Amino acid sequence: MHLLVGDIGGTKTELALFDEEMLIASQRYHSGDYASLDAVVSQFMAEHRPSHGQLAAAVFGIAGPIVKQRCHTTNLPWQVDGTALSHQLGCPVQLINDFEAVARGVLELAPSQLHVLQQGSQDPAGPLAVMGAGTGMGQAFAIPTAAGPRVLATEGGHCDFAPRGDLEIELLQWLRKRHGRVSVERVLSGPGLVTLYEFLVDAGHATAQVVLEPEDRAAAISTLGLAGADPACAKALAMFVDAYGAEAGNLALKIAPSGGLFIAGGIAPKILPALTSGAFMEAFLDKGRMRTLLASIPVAIVIEPQVPLLGGRQLAVELAGQRQPSRVITQSMFDVMGGESVLRAMIDDFVDRMFGDMMIGFFFHNADRARIKAMEYELAAEALDGPVRYSGRPLRQAHAAHRIMGGQFARRTQLLRDTMASHGLPPGVQAALLAHTESLRDQVTAEPDGTCRD
Repeated sequence: MHLLVGDIGGTKTELALFDEEMLIASQRYHSGDYASLDAVVSQFMAEHRPSHGQLAAAVFGIAGPIVKQRCHTTNLPWQVDGTALSHQLGCPVQLINDFEAVARGVLELAPSQLHVLQQGSQDPAGPLAVMGAGTGMGQAFAIPTAAGPRVLATEGGHCDFAPRGDLEIELLQWLRKRHGRVSVERVLSGPGLVTLYEFLVDAGHATAQVVLEPEDRAAAISTLGLAGADPACAKALAMFVDAYGAEAGNLALKIAPSGGLFIAGGIAPKILPALTSGAFMEAFLDKGRMRTLLASIPVAIVIEPQVPLLGGRQLAVELAGQRQPSRVITQSMFDVMGGESVLRAMIDDFVDRMFGDMMIGFFFHNADRARIKAMEYELAAEALDGPVRYSGRPLRQAHAAHRIMGGQFARRTQLLRDTMASHGLPPGVQAALLAHTESLRDQVTAEPDGTCRD
């Protein structure tokens, strides 16, 4: 089974051909040398087309928002159309945001492919977040569910830059003269590092002792800054690291990634000594009353350069119809939440709330409360990969619940949310139970006559 995977950024495009998990060929191209992704793909396939068999699927992670399988790349003049690529390649094609690919790839990594900045207290069933500076700033997060991880891409790098001190306020004012509105990406990216250097020199905050060549100034600033060979480069790099840590803390506050926050992107491994000096984590933690919360979140730098391709390959396997189990959940969520006693206590409370609810309670007046509690427990245990003992099938039980509640699934879902929150269930467990509920609702409402085919 041959799979084509691409990582498309503003600077480089990397394509890789896999035979299931085995890498057959890969090639890196300078994105700016090509008029379109189609042209890059055509060249790669001409050079590396499989000697036998056709492509089973292709997945392309692209730096930019994906809308209806189309993307106008943020830092390239490319219009990418998934349907056109599918016709070109003769196989199913899926376009995803590049940091969705990164998030999926992070789920595949071994500990040796990460550099831990903060151990924290990891919740295997909790959400995880990824971010990374390269040509731009990417951000995404993943939520574990019983059906596998649900990965959500964002355009968080285009949120407003929030200065924290006098120097950053001065930077913002300086940047507004250039751009008007100033996003995070204007500061936290390869071009952003160059911008910091230019600001510091222009505003008289640092003196440049080395003349930078026009080619790849960001790499030169990083190298000279790490070596302490140029005061302006060193100060620009320090300012970059400080702002990077602060933005990582902002993302952590928005997602509460108890499953971990992972710093990816092309820049982080190249400035690893600066990121591990302590300044990054101090800026990350410097959130006032939320410092204790942030100290509990695992933080690590991704040092595996192929992580976007790993994530794309995993999705390509699924797209080809040969899904492999994800490694996002390393233990049963049934065990993570505390097992049978914790689940039964929550379910007992949940059913009692349903019996007492004004909208649903009417339908329960002749129902056996103990039977309803047993049914709901079995459905919840199944969703969390716990032991189940029911003699029927879950869809049959869902039909029974549907009839008893008069179809009030929306109200039931809200009561379930409230009950889980009051019992302090981990976010991943809550997500799994809600996803299972939605799945059963969809199956039930698809058979309005109440018949059951399972």
